[in-house]
Amino acid sequence: MAGIDWNALNSAVMTGFSDEKAVPVTYVAPGTGVIFEGLRGILDRYQIEVIAEDGAPTSVKRSMLSMCQADLPIDLELKQGGRIEVQGLTFHITDVQPDVFGWIYLPLGLVG
Repeated sequence: MAGIDWNALNSAVMTGFSDEKAVPVTYVAPGTGVIFEGLRGILDRYQIEVIAEDGAPTSVKRSMLSMCQADLPIDLELKQGGRIEVQGLTFHITDVQPDVFGWIYLPLGLVG
């Protein structure tokens, strides 16, 4: 029995989202400043509820970028502290979270 071709499946997902959610992404490596342009990812911006110091609930905006590992250049290693430029905004990568299906999830902090 043949296994699942995750790269083909992930590519199909990105193609399906290309008109709606997939956005052009530029990555700037931390320390070296090496720039990778022409990348694609799915940017998700959402609100979460947190409890403030005074005990009152408040809402905080969060951002997550999902990228398909197979779509990235072979010499690109996404790293915490790197910069992501997407939709006219600059974010810093707070963590790099790969999964077993070939996706990389990047929680982002807004820089400007």
